[in-house]
Amino acid sequence: MLKYLLFFIIVLISNNLLANCNFKSSDFFDELNKPSSIEVIEVKINDYRSWVKEGLRILTSTRSSILKENKKNFKGNVRVKYEFGECIYKARIRKMGDWKDHIDLLEGGKLLTSVDIHLYEGNILNAVDFKLLIPETRNGINEIIGSIILKHLGFISPETFIIKGSINNTKSNFIFQEEAEKELIERNLRREGPIFEGDESLLWDYENFEEFELEKIALSRLVNDNYSKKNKESTIVSLESFLKIQNAYLEYVLQKTQNQEHEIFLQPNSTFNSKIFLKYHLILFAMNGEHALRPHNRKFYYNIFIQDFEPIYYDGDLRLGEEYEREFISKAELNYILLSLNEKDFDSLIENLNFFLDNDEIYETILAR
Repeated sequence: MLKYLLFFIIVLISNNLLANCNFKSSDFFDELNKPSSIEVIEVKINDYRSWVKEGLRILTSTRSSILKENKKNFKGNVRVKYEFGECIYKARIRKMGDWKDHIDLLEGGKLLTSVDIHLYEGNILNAVDFKLLIPETRNGINEIIGSIILKHLGFISPETFIIKGSINNTKSNFIFQEEAEKELIERNLRREGPIFEGDESLLWDYENFEEFELEKIALSRLVNDNYSKKNKESTIVSLESFLKIQNAYLEYVLQKTQNQEHEIFLQPNSTFNSKIFLKYHLILFAMNGEHALRPHNRKFYYNIFIQDFEPIYYDGDLRLGEEYEREFISKAELNYILLSLNEKDFDSLIENLNFFLDNDEIYETILAR
């Protein structure tokens, strides 16, 4: 374990050194791992004229969703300012989001968008791929608190916090959220393995079909295909886990066909019928985060040690402390979860949540973000 941690630290430091920083990364190792150390993130798109024209096409479109053709990749730079210096990263940037709440035209004609960013060199908080989200698209502080709760309970949850930022001088607050990549898995103390997500390629703008018309045949896709190419063992693991998860998606489709009330990804006889998923579903229901359980929103990590899947939190549209009309769950499904967990399971969840609520360091972490 010590050997693995040393390797992780060396990789983290060497990656930061690849970025153009005006300070020595090794002198600020602790600070570089704290979201609170970041003062502002500034994004500059090289071809800003084309970037704005693409944004205007989205805003003037009669569609409520954003077409894939209007989310092209642009080259640019990302500047991260700290109290002790700054780093500049070369990056690939694109607009993100399924719906138009991810883009806005501000007073004075300034364009504000949520963005996906890939760094060609270095990393920010060990993340090479991350999003800067307009806070309202994720219900603001709800997303930050929810992601921290899930991480505290042992689920794989991305680094998520509020940050001051700008996109070509359009200033705003953003939610920083890392992508489901190798770095996220390692940050959550797991070994690299296959990562899957719901395949949305057929849902939004596939040929002449309506939005979600092909949902029943939209299954899953492997996110980190580089892992499958590493060696023979990783290829076999990727193929076997891919087959398992596709079968689970097909089981979901069959169940939904037989029962129109069945809207969430939960099946008694599927691969995912384990305590970790039951607890995950229950916590998301408690936080009004059923949106994260829609098949096309789901993300999964295949743990090669237990030879089974774990959920990765993503896009819960959380509403903590609110009354919420449930869209994606029936009473029968909620009863199934409650009856499948025993007294020890509930005691464990309650104990962990109480520890979370009583821990001043947790509150300081939330406030720092």
